[in-house]
Amino acid sequence: PPDPASTVGREAVLVLGGSKSPRAADALVLFVSRHRPDAGMECDVAEALARLRHPEALHVFLHVLERPETPPLFRRKAHDSLVRLSGRTIPADDLHAWRNWWEENHEELRWDDAAGRFTSGS
Repeated sequence: PPDPASTVGREAVLVLGGSKSPRAADALVLFVSRHRPDAGMECDVAEALARLRHPEALHVFLHVLERPETPPLFRRKAHDSLVRLSGRTIPADDLHAWRNWWEENHEELRWDDAAGRFTSGS
């Protein structure tokens, strides 16, 4: 049977991701930074942050991609989401390039409604 705490956590992430409150994004960022959720939960948090149009979604997806123990399904999901949300076509195995892109751009990332993704100055 599924772990009740995990089930409640996933439901909470889904509810927060559907919220329009800026505090919801803060709560999700705090949750993922204070806990070490599994790759599936991290993907759920990242997707919720993306629905809230919060650029930290990209950082969480990057973390999923960087974790050596991430199962292939979640690694693929994280990479596909990074490409879709960033507009970059960096290969999944080029973690150095993804990390460099994040470090160079994260402070400037903003949601672009017309593009349907995050954009920055570079």
